[in-house]
Amino acid sequence: MSGANIPRLRLVKPTDLTDADQLRWDELADCAPEAGPFAQPWFIRPSLHHCDPAGEALLAIIEANDGAWLGVLPVSKAWSYGRIPFPHWQAWRHPNMFSAALLIRAGAERLFWEGLIVGLERAAPARPAIRLYDLPCDAASTQAVLGLCADQDRPVKLDRKRARAMLSGDEDGKDPGPSSETRRRIASLERKLARLYGPLVFATAHDATAMRGLVGAFLALEHAGWKGRAGSALSCDAANQAFFQEVVAAGAAAQAIEIATLHAGPKLVAMSAHFTGVGGWGYGFKTAFDETASAGAPGIHLLCRLTDHFRGQGLAPFDSCSAPEQQPISKLWPTRREFIDCGVALGKAAGQSAFRMLAFCEDLARSSRGQTLRKA
Repeated sequence: MSGANIPRLRLVKPTDLTDADQLRWDELADCAPEAGPFAQPWFIRPSLHHCDPAGEALLAIIEANDGAWLGVLPVSKAWSYGRIPFPHWQAWRHPNMFSAALLIRAGAERLFWEGLIVGLERAAPARPAIRLYDLPCDAASTQAVLGLCADQDRPVKLDRKRARAMLSGDEDGKDPGPSSETRRRIASLERKLARLYGPLVFATAHDATAMRGLVGAFLALEHAGWKGRAGSALSCDAANQAFFQEVVAAGAAAQAIEIATLHAGPKLVAMSAHFTGVGGWGYGFKTAFDETASAGAPGIHLLCRLTDHFRGQGLAPFDSCSAPEQQPISKLWPTRREFIDCGVALGKAAGQSAFRMLAFCEDLARSSRGQTLRKA
């Protein structure tokens, strides 16, 4: 593609977006059916407002000649790549984002990456790479950037590959579910929980009014557990709490989130806030359970009921957004979704050579650490 036909990059502070920009952002979301919840404007806006106190994030906006947005990705400047000093761009993220924040117009995936790469090369020649995180291997946007780099012989460095539990949406290849032994164990735990507190009742809420009350209950339940003791519960930080409250409200307005509750008799024992019907997938977000009822494993019972709920409501495939091999979900949901983190070289020969040297130095350091561990 000639330089004249490559779409334009704008690097914009979120606070500098105009009303017209906001409208184009929302319009883009309507035309990006593959994008998950973590790329939606209703998720990114509160993320940028509450989770970027230093104001490091910029929106990398790729525009067509008529001003329409082809794609947007929050980015920031980084000064080291792993342990090695190496100025570069990186996809901006925060700890409560579990997939890439890529919002790209359907069919414009390659144009987006061409515009982003060329635009960043021109904007900051001294930053010869962009680092990308949590790219789903099954996404067209991921295949587009890898294909473009292969066609251009542009260096790509695979930083990490991992897989996490997902609930398959293919009824013909339906997940086998737990073994008979596991089902007996779960049934025994349910009887124990019911004896302690009363019969189990599962429910979901979708409308904004109902969820406003449930948000407070969720924050309290999470804070009462190990996350509260560790200082990592949402309510331990005012900004994180406000972020969560706004995301739930905005997701409810977009009909893209629901909150599930599990009671044992009158006792609230487990909750889940998760995204539904975004980009053809469901996505996990936040869960909490009452640790005083842990002998009855309320988290497992909530997961089993959520599995039936997702199947029955057609909300699968469902990405758990869990850590790799996290239990018990990895055992109950044996299908996996793969993700990669990678770096893409920017610039001409000099920048690409610097990026290759970075990869060489990282490989050398990794090899040296491995030898040290073997000697120990």
